Amino acid sequence: MTQDDMSVKSISFPNPLEAGESETSDQDLQPTGRQTDKLPLLLQKGVNQFKEERDKDLFLIGALTVASGLLTKVSGEYNRVTAYPNLYSAVIGPPASGKSALVHASRLTKKIHDHKRKESEKAREEYKRLLSHARTTGETPKRPPYTVVNLSANCSSSKFITHLADNQEGDCPSVLFESEIDTINIVRRSEWGDFSDILRKAFQSEPISKSRTGNDEYLEVTCPKPAIAISGTSDQLRRFITNAEDGLFTRFIFHTLDGNSPWVDVSPCDSCPNLTEFFEVEQAAEYFDFWQFISGTPLKVDLKEEQWQTLNKKFGESLREVTEHESPGYAGIVKRHGLMLFKMCMVFTAFRKYEEKNASPLIYCRQEDFEIALSLIQRSLDHSLELVDLFPSRSERTLASGNRVYDRLPGVFSFKQAMAVAKPLGISERTVQRYLRNALRNRVLEKDEKGLYRKHHVSVVSDDGQNI
Repeated sequence: MTQDDMSVKSISFPNPLEAGESETSDQDLQPTGRQTDKLPLLLQKGVNQFKEERDKDLFLIGALTVASGLLTKVSGEYNRVTAYPNLYSAVIGPPASGKSALVHASRLTKKIHDHKRKESEKAREEYKRLLSHARTTGETPKRPPYTVVNLSANCSSSKFITHLADNQEGDCPSVLFESEIDTINIVRRSEWGDFSDILRKAFQSEPISKSRTGNDEYLEVTCPKPAIAISGTSDQLRRFITNAEDGLFTRFIFHTLDGNSPWVDVSPCDSCPNLTEFFEVEQAAEYFDFWQFISGTPLKVDLKEEQWQTLNKKFGESLREVTEHESPGYAGIVKRHGLMLFKMCMVFTAFRKYEEKNASPLIYCRQEDFEIALSLIQRSLDHSLELVDLFPSRSERTLASGNRVYDRLPGVFSFKQAMAVAKPLGISERTVQRYLRNALRNRVLEKDEKGLYRKHHVSVVSDDGQNI
């Protein structure tokens, strides 16, 4: 596949379970449906408004991301550095692939956004009044921060830093939610619109500053904590992140969709709440209460010793596997997913603090929350390792990325045969599933109705000498 081919080809993501026959992966790859009743109650209430499992998953990812931006007083320690919960997530799929459930998560911050904006308008009017009196008193008042929770993607990099600085000063959450990645892409085409470097720093709350000589302006955001949720197609993603090696790609939780979104009954339902009103009014009010409670006092989140052991073991194994069997360049993807797991655990724990009205300054993550977070992050890691092959810097990589397995298999084989070859090589079941999905997508393999994989241009001859 050439780079030109990649610039126009859309990708379709098959069901993660179609490539393999494993029963153990089902729970990992479809976490919400089987574990909804284990979620914190506030999250449960939103997730349960949806019937389809894919919609439940989408809303959960969006709600966790949005909520992570509200937790400005929550922190933890990861790799001997203070970490904060703010997450970045991206849902990628073809047009009309059913991303609408994600949009409802953007409504959860409406009341908080309106509250902070009204505060800002009131402070601005007072500032204008004091400014008019300054002509006689000679005392110039300090400009108050103009705080808004919902940041616009349609802004310059300089304005984005100003928003982050004002929100930090005004103790206001920062959430950027954009359902069309191309909105960001259009702005990025201008010389003042590319804030990729800002996003990379902000993910890990590194200081950001800007300086202008025209008015001796110097602005610094010492600890940015924005949450970012976006969605779009694979082509839009490639325009947003032009090079998978620049680090922005590794900072996102990815969830991919195929184009097989089923038709749903669109007629009015007398017994069903209007989703726009439910999330924009009822849930927005509940998230306002959640934000007020969780912002009252600082909270430190920690994992239990066995959870740290699981995190280190899982991602240590994944790191070894991708660097040995795929590419050393993928190490950053794995390492940042370990941090994302800890960030997500902080978000779940904040929901539990609110639910229990727990006043403790230190709370350990519940095991059920850790397991759900782990399943979501493991799925994201799988999807990230598939998506990274879309980028031009990887275009020359062998399409059959699992060629060490592929070359040892017969012309027609089963998933069990593939695993029998992969296991002695130290290659996991999840990685074999990903190899097979990539090979199917790139037409290196095809799969028949019996679940057998056939290498292209391979004929199978029956006992009577006839081609099958």
